[in-house]
This record gives sequence, C-alpha cells and structure tokens, in this order.
Amino acid sequence: MKKLDLSILYNIKQEKKVFIDTNILIFLFSPYSMSREYDTQKETYSEVLGLLMEYKSKLYINSIVISEFINVSLKLDFNKNFNKNDDKDFKKDYRGSKPYKCTLNSILVQLKQILKICDKIDDDFKQFNVLDEFTENTNLDFNDVLIADTVIHNKLEILTNDQDFQGYKDINIEWYYR
Repeated sequence: MKKLDLSILYNIKQEKKVFIDTNILIFLFSPYSMSREYDTQKETYSEVLGLLMEYKSKLYINSIVISEFINVSLKLDFNKNFNKNDDKDFKKDYRGSKPYKCTLNSILVQLKQILKICDKIDDDFKQFNVLDEFTENTNLDFNDVLIADTVIHNKLEILTNDQDFQGYKDINIEWYYR
C-alpha cells in the first residue's frame, strides 16, 4: 500500500515547540479509549504526532496534563466497569481495589512512554495570577486557563482537541492544518 503524503494534509515541515494537551494523550495513550467514535481523531493526532517527531519537534507537558491523564484514564475504566445503576463510588469502591491497581499499572506504563517523547515544562504557578486569569477567561476550567498561560508565555503551539482554547487570540488550535 502506498504511503499517504501527509504534507498534503498537515503544515508540519520543520521543528516546532508544541504543548500536548491531555485529550490528545487520552486519544493516543490511554489504555481505555473513550469510544469508537474517536477513532478518526486518534488517527489524525497519531499522524500529526508522527510528523512532529519526524521533524524532531520539542514536545511538552506539565503537571496538570499528567494529573488529568491519570485521573481521566482511571475514571474511564471505572465507568466502563461499573454501571451507573450499580451505585458504586469511585473513591470508596474503586480506588485501591484490584481493578484500580491493574488499571493504574497500565496507565503508568503508558505514562512512561509519554515521558519518553515529551519534556516536562514548569507551569510557573508562582507567577500565575489566578484571580485575573480566571476572571478574564470564565469559559475555561482552571486547568485549561493554566495550560493556556503556559502555552502563551513559553511561545508554544498547542496540540489539542479542546475547542475552549479558541477563545484566546494568542492560541491557534489548528496551526498544523494545511
């Protein structure tokens, strides 16, 4: 089968500095995928990540992304294993259980792979003006506001599937498209 020329689809022809958002890591690395409807996004972001790596781009994540990756993956597994009618509690019934430990082990294996390709970047929370930033950007959750601040202050591109970042004039979430 002939290899598709990805340069037709994506405008990645040189090294970039890119922050990888949690949702991309969930698509590509979570041992528990969200659903089959996300297969197209998974394919797209896999191709984009492949091109970024081919051009030796610097990829970054921060502590917020690591926290979200672990927590979302655990919640996906919990939701998969427990029906809403089961009346099970995530913290009381799931955390610390055998399925939890098995899932956490799988997540940590994937996190090890993520840390091989992504550098950790300081979110510089010490300099982050929580009140001003969060008041200014009321459409985003706190984690997204901190991620946006990290991306803007470090002059990074962001690879995300989160449309909430469109509200920032300094962030282009579709920079990689042709």
